[in-house]
Amino acid sequence: MPSTMTDMLEQRAASSPRSFLQTIGAAGPRPLPELLAGATCWAGRLREAGVRRGDRVGIVMEQTVDTIETLYGAFMLRAAVVPLAVPRAFGGLERAMTRLGAALRVSGAGVVVAPAGVLRTVPPEVLSRLGVVTVAADDRGSTAVSPEVGDPGDLALVQYTSGSTGDPRGVAITQGNLVANMSASVARLGLVPDDRCVSWLPLYHDMGLIGGVFSALFAGASSLLVAPEEFVMRPTLWLETFTRAAGTYTTSPNFGYQLCVNRVPDDAIGRLDLRSWRLALNGAEPVRVETLEAFASRFARCGFERAAFLPVYGLAESTLSATFPRPGRGVRVEVIDGERLRATGRAEPPAPGAAGRQVVSVGTPFEGAGVRIVDGAGAPVPERTEGEVLLRGPSVTAGYYADPRATADKIRDGWLHTGDLGFVADGDLFITGRLKAVLIRGGAKYHAEDLEAAAERVADVRRGCSAAFAVDGEQGEEVVVVVERSAKATAEPEALARSVADRVRRDEGIAVDTVVVTTAGQVPKTSSGKIQRDRCKAGLLTGTLEVVGRLPAGRPHG
Repeated sequence: MPSTMTDMLEQRAASSPRSFLQTIGAAGPRPLPELLAGATCWAGRLREAGVRRGDRVGIVMEQTVDTIETLYGAFMLRAAVVPLAVPRAFGGLERAMTRLGAALRVSGAGVVVAPAGVLRTVPPEVLSRLGVVTVAADDRGSTAVSPEVGDPGDLALVQYTSGSTGDPRGVAITQGNLVANMSASVARLGLVPDDRCVSWLPLYHDMGLIGGVFSALFAGASSLLVAPEEFVMRPTLWLETFTRAAGTYTTSPNFGYQLCVNRVPDDAIGRLDLRSWRLALNGAEPVRVETLEAFASRFARCGFERAAFLPVYGLAESTLSATFPRPGRGVRVEVIDGERLRATGRAEPPAPGAAGRQVVSVGTPFEGAGVRIVDGAGAPVPERTEGEVLLRGPSVTAGYYADPRATADKIRDGWLHTGDLGFVADGDLFITGRLKAVLIRGGAKYHAEDLEAAAERVADVRRGCSAAFAVDGEQGEEVVVVVERSAKATAEPEALARSVADRVRRDEGIAVDTVVVTTAGQVPKTSSGKIQRDRCKAGLLTGTLEVVGRLPAGRPHG
C-alpha cells in the first residue's frame, strides 16, 4: 500500500505501464511511465522557481495532462497544491480574478503555474501585491529531480470550494487523506487496470481531480478528459468518448446526466454504444430520481443499464467520497411522507394511496469511517429521524488551512459537521437537504431542493436551473422560487409562473409567495453545477437578475 500519492504513481507506472491519461482533442495518450517522467522534470522546474518542502503552489488547472504532471512535480517536492479555476471571460472574468486572488492570498502560495495566456489576463498589480513568482504552464524544465521521500502527514491540497470569494476557506487535505480516500473508493468500486474513466469535470474541482483522475491512477487504470466547456456546449461528446474508448466508469453531478437527457439529439443516439459503462457515479448535488429514470430510459437502446447508477455522497472536507453503495445493487429509493418529515423529522412511508417524496440512498460509509445523525443539540437520533450528517474517518480533513475558527466550528470531538441533513435507514444514508437551505413555514420545515424539483416538473421550466430561498417581507419571511424558462417554452412567462406556483403547492403543500421567471443562464451555479441560491437572491433583490415574468407582480423585499 502506498503511503503518499507520489509512491502510488511510481508503483502504478511500474505495474500498469500501458495505462494512460489523455485529454480528448489534444495530444495522444500519455502512458503512466511518461507521466511520471514528466512530473520529475516539473519538480526540477519548480525547484528552480524556489519551491521547497511545505510551500504552496498555485496551479491554474487546465484540462490537460500537463496539469497533472505539474501537480505531481509539486508533490515530489513535498509541496502542497492550490487548485485554481481557469479564468474565462464567459464565466465573469472579474469575479474569476477576485476568486483567484483570494485563494492565493489566503493560502500564501509563493509560486503560480498558469498558461501564458492566463497570466497576461491577470492584472499585474494582483500578482505583484501577492508577491508570487509566475511560471508559464509550458515551461517544464529539462532537468529531472528525484522525488523526496514524503510522509502521509504532508499537506497535499488546499482545496477551495468552486464558489469561494472574499475570504474563502481552503480545506487542508493531506497525502494520507488522499491515499485513504482513494484506497477505500477503488476497493468499494472494484476498479482494475482495465477500467477507463471518462470525465468532463474541471480539474480544479475536487470531483474532477480526485474522482476523475486520481481514482484511475490509484487503480492503475486509464482516464480520458473532456473539456468542461465543450461538454456543456455539446454533451454528446462525453457519450461519444465513452463509445470510442469503451469507457467503464465516470463521476458527475446530477446536472451532467440531465444535460444529456435534454440536449443529446435523437439522431446521435443510434451512433452510441454504452454497453461497457458499468459505473455511473452521481453526486455533489441532490440526486433526482426523475433524472436517473430519464437517462436510463433514453439511452437504454445504446446499452446503458440503469443498475450502473451509483448515487454517492461526499464533500471536500472528506477529501471527496464519504459513502458509496455497493456496485450492482441498483438504486435504492425510499418513498416517505414529506409532511411528516417536515412536521416531526421522521422519515416514514406515506399513508396508503397518499403521494410521497422520493429520496435516494447514497450508500454506506467506507470501512474504518463513520456516519452519525444528530439533532440541533448534537445528540444522536434514532434511525429514520432527520438530523445533521456528521462524518469521521481517515479521509476527513483535520481542518481548514490557516483558519482555526472555521475548523473549530466544523470539526468537534473528532466529527465533521457537514451542514447536510439526512437520515439512516437499514444502514444506508439518505440526504434530505442542507441546514442553510431549510425554509420554515407555519412551524414546518421545507427543503429548497424539494421546491426546486417540484418547479422543474412543469413542462416549460429548464431542468437543474431553479432556486428557492427566503426573503424578508412585510409580514415576515417570504418564500421565493426562481425558474429559468426553456427556449422552446410555449407558455407565456406569467402563465408559467402560475403553473410553477400551482405545482409546488400541489407537490409540496406550501404556498409560494413569489415565483420569478427568468431566461436561460440567469440562475447562477458553481463550476460543478450547484445552484448558488445566495447569489440568485442577491441578483433578484438588486435588480441584476433578468426578470421576464413574476407572480405576484410586486417585487420581493430585501
